[in-house]
Amino acid sequence: MGNKNQNQNQNQNQNQNQNQNEKKLPQKSQSVEPNERIHFPTSNQKLQSKSKSVQTKKKSIINENDHYKWHLEMQKKYEQEQEQELEIQQESVAISIQEMIRMKVSRRNFLNSFSYLLNFQSKIKALNQRNSFKFNSQNVLVIQSYFRMKNEFKNFQNEKRIMNTIENKIKMKRETDEFKTTLKNIKVIQTQIKMKNAENHFKKKQNSALVFQSFTRNHFINQIYNFKKLKHRTSVAKELLETEETYVRFLKLLVVDIIQPLENLKILSQTEIRGIFSCAKEILFANTMFLEKFRKIISNWNADSLISSCFDTNVNIFKMYSLFINNFEQSRALVLQSMKKNSKFSAFLNNKLDDPKFENQNLESMLIMPVQRLPRYILLLEQLIKYTPIEHPDYILLQNSLRLVKSTTDDVHEKKKKQEKSSELKEIDNTLTIKSKQDFKFQLLKPARIFVAKFPVIFLQKGAKQYVLFIFNDILLVVKPTKNLKKKNVQYKVCGIVYLLDILNVSKMNEDYGNRTDLMFSLKDTHFVFRFEDQNQLQEFIKCLEDTKKIESESLSAKTKEGDREKTILKKNGIHTYF
Repeated sequence: MGNKNQNQNQNQNQNQNQNQNEKKLPQKSQSVEPNERIHFPTSNQKLQSKSKSVQTKKKSIINENDHYKWHLEMQKKYEQEQEQELEIQQESVAISIQEMIRMKVSRRNFLNSFSYLLNFQSKIKALNQRNSFKFNSQNVLVIQSYFRMKNEFKNFQNEKRIMNTIENKIKMKRETDEFKTTLKNIKVIQTQIKMKNAENHFKKKQNSALVFQSFTRNHFINQIYNFKKLKHRTSVAKELLETEETYVRFLKLLVVDIIQPLENLKILSQTEIRGIFSCAKEILFANTMFLEKFRKIISNWNADSLISSCFDTNVNIFKMYSLFINNFEQSRALVLQSMKKNSKFSAFLNNKLDDPKFENQNLESMLIMPVQRLPRYILLLEQLIKYTPIEHPDYILLQNSLRLVKSTTDDVHEKKKKQEKSSELKEIDNTLTIKSKQDFKFQLLKPARIFVAKFPVIFLQKGAKQYVLFIFNDILLVVKPTKNLKKKNVQYKVCGIVYLLDILNVSKMNEDYGNRTDLMFSLKDTHFVFRFEDQNQLQEFIKCLEDTKKIESESLSAKTKEGDREKTILKKNGIHTYF
């Protein structure tokens, strides 16, 4: 009985302690704050509780019999409450773990919950120490729940660690994949660059090969072309030699077989011989020297021979041709005149020219040879330049030689033109009446004066009579024929002289006031009108007059003053006050 009472008292004390602990434990719905701390009883409190339990035990022993039944009921009730409490604890622990796993609380909350678990564990330990007399089944359940929670926590940590490792692996894999892709891209770019460089290098080599091929091809083509050129050059040089030999041979025949016998036989006077043959002896001597030098070059002919040296040293010789060419027309006239007047000369020429060595040449054809020789030199030099390679040392020298020969020829032709113009001027001066020239105190023959053109006109202001306009480089000469222009040996009377720069305007007449072929000259204070044969002659006259006037104004010296120039000559009884 005593034992039963003691057990009942112990059970009551345990129930009281358990109720107190339940009050201290948090409810299911309550949430544990992270910063809250669970306060456990101190050692004094434990002693007080023990003393109270001892007193209760004493009381319980006294009332052991009375309370036995009640104790059994309380024991059952306690067991039920204990089971409910364990279930609640298990549910709370499971819910807390599930919430922790599901919500993935932060590390701080997790640590707080973990501290809560540790506190809960320490409470369980203290509870087990205080309630060591409780049933082993309860301790086993608590331990199991603890180890289950611990295992679940470990599993949670492992899962978290695994998740972290998986995430790290995924990140590393991504980084490795990205690195691999970038590396592949770099390799692809490198290969592309290498291929591009190789392609460029190949193209450069190919281009260099093509350039070399084209260079060699052009070199061979140039060699072939230059060879052909040099071949033609050789043929031109031989042609020049042959023509020069023929030319010198005929000059020698002219001098030795004609001029010298004429001098010895005195068939013609020295003046006549000089007038006909001019400087033929000097030309023969110069061309003989030229031929000897040219023969030396041809005898030692090669691809690098210089022909230009012959022309450069003999340029002064060609200047002698000027006298001969200018005298050619006079020479031909003298030959015809001498053959008519001098029968001995005619018989001498016929006898000499019948010789086969003259090859049916007459005297005129032999005299024209020097006139034709300079243009022949120009043609042959142009052919030599054409067939001489540009890199040949004779190329530039030949161009210089051609320039010198051309300038000499141009000088000769210029002198010839001046001589022809002078002869024309003399012929016109001979047709002018001496009286009219004396009346005007006019001299047509001047060194700088050149005849330009001649136009027959009708002077309308003087009874529509026939006049002639002579245009010179500086003046316009108005003359009146003494007889019909169709007859020979027409003489002209000078009626007026107008300096070209005094003509202010030249204009066609309107159809209302005259014919379409009428032309009006405007001077400073008067004008006069001429009629031409047709429109073409009128246009030609206007163009010729304007061009000549322009040249005269340009050639007039800037230093020449207006007062120094001759004025238009006036004549009271002339055509107009200006004439």
